[in-house]
Formats: sequence, structure tokens, C-alpha cells
Amino acid sequence: MNDHSLLAIIDPILSRMLGEREEVLRVFLACSPSPLLERMSLGSGLQHLRRCIVAVTSDRIVLVAVARDLKPRDSVSQISFGDVASFTFHVVRRTMTIHFRRGTKQRFSDLSLTDVQALRDLLPPLIQNRQPTPTKERESLCACCLAVLRRGSQVCPHCHAPMKRRDEAIRLSWWWPGGGYGYLGFPEMATLTAIVESGIAVLFVLAAMAMTGVHRMVAATAIVALTILFLEWKSAVAAHAARLTEETIFDRDAEGDPRPTPADILLAAVRWSLDFLRIRRQNPPTGPGEYVWIDRESPGEIAHRLRAPRTEQLEGIAFRSDVAFVDEKWVYSQTEVQQTREALRSIGKTLRNLLTPGEQVLMISRGSLRHRLIDLVSPSVAFVIISRRCWYVFTTKRILRISNRRFSPRRSVRALPYSAIAAVRFDAGYWFGVVLNFAITLVSTHGAIETVAGLSVHSFEKLRAFLPPAIRAVTDTGEEPADLCPCCAEPLEPRVFACSRCAIRFREPRTAMLMAAIIPGGGYFFTGYWTLGLIALGMEVFLAIALFRAPSVKIAVAIAVTLLLQKAAAVVHAHEFASQFVSVDSSGVSPLGGEYVVA
Repeated sequence: MNDHSLLAIIDPILSRMLGEREEVLRVFLACSPSPLLERMSLGSGLQHLRRCIVAVTSDRIVLVAVARDLKPRDSVSQISFGDVASFTFHVVRRTMTIHFRRGTKQRFSDLSLTDVQALRDLLPPLIQNRQPTPTKERESLCACCLAVLRRGSQVCPHCHAPMKRRDEAIRLSWWWPGGGYGYLGFPEMATLTAIVESGIAVLFVLAAMAMTGVHRMVAATAIVALTILFLEWKSAVAAHAARLTEETIFDRDAEGDPRPTPADILLAAVRWSLDFLRIRRQNPPTGPGEYVWIDRESPGEIAHRLRAPRTEQLEGIAFRSDVAFVDEKWVYSQTEVQQTREALRSIGKTLRNLLTPGEQVLMISRGSLRHRLIDLVSPSVAFVIISRRCWYVFTTKRILRISNRRFSPRRSVRALPYSAIAAVRFDAGYWFGVVLNFAITLVSTHGAIETVAGLSVHSFEKLRAFLPPAIRAVTDTGEEPADLCPCCAEPLEPRVFACSRCAIRFREPRTAMLMAAIIPGGGYFFTGYWTLGLIALGMEVFLAIALFRAPSVKIAVAIAVTLLLQKAAAVVHAHEFASQFVSVDSSGVSPLGGEYVVA
């Protein structure tokens, strides 16, 4: 979403605020305010809920808080340039910090690299020779009449519109699970809080039931510990809700609608969860940092540039040198050439046989498949994550995913043609200002979603610049995403585990799941992941022995639940690994560099 789309969202507010000679210089999307406690405790998951659209004018900075779908949340504030002492910009973290004359500061995070570079040149000259306001910091405005509000005002002095009250948020936070967050308009945090408090309540009931057994002292200690934990949790939630009220929010419920009951808050949280799942599966949301929909009728300037070939041969493979061998500033770099050579040492032979006539490589990058929640249950979580590492090759026609031979027992290839991509989303995960993960999400024309995770910041920034135009430059050919035979590069039919051209056979997921369920580590051994199989074998044997020697029924139940979770993880992994078309053959050398025999 560009500046014009963002401006259209907040235009009804800006049209009532701007003076006669006041001009809008730039509009961008950011996350602010993001206090230190929130960044340390909940990271980017909460940070992205504090999203706002920021408009930089010739006299001030206007902040309009928005929800996940970029709908305004009835919270408006402004920062006069006379109240600003200085700015601090961090290009790598993509943050901007405003230092006020009062001594406080406000941090804007999750900016785009383009916005950071533009604001670094735009903002400093605007604060020179400006008169400060009495507050000397950010000012909250009434969402109805846009009048300036005093800190902690419960009613607008101009139009008498009510605001969300701090004492009401604290009261609901103490007496109802997620009540304070639901009252302030954050159903996501209300849902998470309700889940956590329900889990603590279940543990408390189990500990109370254990008081009748022989382990009374352990149960009593657990009850005391859970009580202390619950009180500390409630105190933290209430304090956070009170902190959120500093962002003055117009209270529409107090204008005439009845105050929401706890049941209404719970229904709103459930409705939000269902809407979120529906959005993820059917209609992904649009907006900056979210899905970029592909319009093939207007390719854009970069797409036309990609059509003008600037090729360079490297180890017998044609590369677009103006894309593949440039840095984040789009300057030709020998470092990029050397990194590409190192990648070709691993996948060069495979890639030469996969490329079609006229197909050129835009970039080669390391990445990984999307991690699943079940991975956290597996005792070999580190090895499972490493086994998902692979190479991604972005060409002028498609995306090739080639397994990394260091972590995968067999070479597997999957192709995603650009003509089958309907939207792409770029995500950056932060925790306390540190980047944890860069990923892109690809949505096919049939609604299927594929995620490329574990990207470097350099690859992420380059992909964000050239991938959407490169997709637009390809006409719709009707090709579908497909796995390729590692021997002859023939597209494989879904759920048909044999190549129709060279007759190579592949492991079937049903057999892999059966082996995982019956034999300890059998699913991993069947698909060729011997390290994971040995770890699973040792864990399952240890749990089975501990189960038979459990001193009490309760401990036996806990061990049995752990064993079932381990088995569930093994079955899911076996199905996933076998679905990547693991070859049955293991001798000889195929034309693609894999260890296969052509029948």
C-alpha cells in the first residue's frame, strides 16, 4: 500500500486538522508507542497491535492509531515540531526515536527502509526555529472534535465526548479474564490473556485435587506458587492496561450504547479469532507489511527494467547481473558474486539441469520451510528446524526450492511459477529491537500459502524491491506449483509417489506415518533422517521404561501424555518429510546431482 492509499484512510481526519498553508510531506505506517516493557516481554506480536498511520506535515506530525485492518481506532495525537529536540534513526532496526524538549522520548518501529532513509533527510530541518507548546511532548486529541486534551482527561472539554477510563480498564483487568484489553479495543490481547488465565486456573484445580493424595506437601507448595503467579500476572496485566489508557481513546460505548458485559467481550474475542483464521485462509488483508496483490496489467518501472536483460555467465548459468550481483543499494558488488559462487558449489549441478531455455537467475538465497507448532513438542526441535533449511533460487520465471544436502537425506526440488502467485507478503519479526526472522509469504491463485522463512536481512530487502515487479512481468501461463523429480526434472503429480518419466519411486506418507506410530523413530528412519530417528528412539524408549516404573498414577499419566505428544510429533514429521518426495533408491548419480538410479 502506497502513500496515497494511507492518505485516503486518514484524509477525513487530516482535512479537519490542517491549516490553510499546512502541507502533507509524507505518510507512512509504523508501530508506536512501543514501551520498553512491551518490547522485552511480548516482542513484535504486541508491537504490531500498536500500529498507527503517521502523517508528516510542514508544521507537525499527526498519529492516527489503526487496527489490524488499518481501520482507525478513535485515537488521534500530534507532535509539534517545536516540542522536538532531536531525532535518532536506526537503519538496520528500521526505527525512529523522537526526543522531546521535556526529556521524554517516543520510538517508532517497523518502518520500511525507504521511509527511514527519507525521514532522516526530511525531519531534522523542520524542527529548526520552532516555538514549543506548553506540554513540550506528544499531545492527545479528541477523536470527535480534534481538540487538544489534557493528560488523563476523561471527557473532552470542547465537545464533552467521553474517553476510555483508566480506573475502568484496571477494574476489568482484575475481575475478568482479558476484560481490560477488551474494553480498550484489543481483542487479540484479550484472547491471549484469557487463555493464560484459564491455564493457571486448570493447574490450580489439579493441585487442589492432589491435596487428597499422598503428595499433600507438593500440592500445597504448587497452590501457593500458582497463587503468587496469578497475582503477579494480574498485576502486570492491570498495569499494562493502565499504560494503554495513556493513548487517549474515544469511548463510543459511553455515548449511548450499553457498556459491554464480560460475555460480550468473550464473544468479541471468539469472533476476532474466527475472522483472523478466515483472513489467513481465504482473503488475506492488504496493507503495508502485509499482502501485495499482483496486478499483471501494470508491471511498473522495475518490471520493465527486469525485461531488459543484463546477463552474466557464472559457472555455466545465466544470471541477471543488475539484480543478482548488487547490494542493498543496487550497486554491483564482488561480495555478491563470491557468495553466489559458494552457493553454486552446493546446488550448481542441480540448478544447471533445472533451468529451462531462456530462464535466468535473479538471486540465490538460503531459507527454511515454515516451522510448525508441533516442532516445539518434539525433543529434537533443534534438529527438526535445521532439517528444514534449503536453498531458494529466484529466476525470471519461477521460484525453485532445493533441499540442502547437508541437512536433507535426499535432494528434493519444488517449483513455484510466478504465474501461479496472486499475492506476496513480507514479514520481519523483532524482539527488543533485534531481528529474529525475515520471511515472505506467497499466496497462489488457488489460495494455497507457502512461506519462505529464515532469510537474511540483505536477501529480504532485495526481495522486497524486485520480487513483486518480477512476478508482474510474467504473463499468466496457467502453470501450477509442483514438486519436480530429482532425476529428470519432470513435474510430479500430487499424491502419486512415482515419476511417470523415469519410474523412480518415492516414500509414501501413509507408510511413513504407520512406521512412526508403531516403531520408535521409525518414521524418521523410513524417510532417511537418521539423526532425528536416533533421538526419537532414545526418547520413546526412555519414556516407555519410565511409564512402567512410575511410582504413582498421576506421574504415569504425565509420562503417558508426554509420550503421546512425542508420538504425535513423529507422525506429523513423517507425513511432512514423506510429502517432499523422498526417493526409495539410494545408489548411483542422477543428472541433477542426487543419489538416484534411473530405472
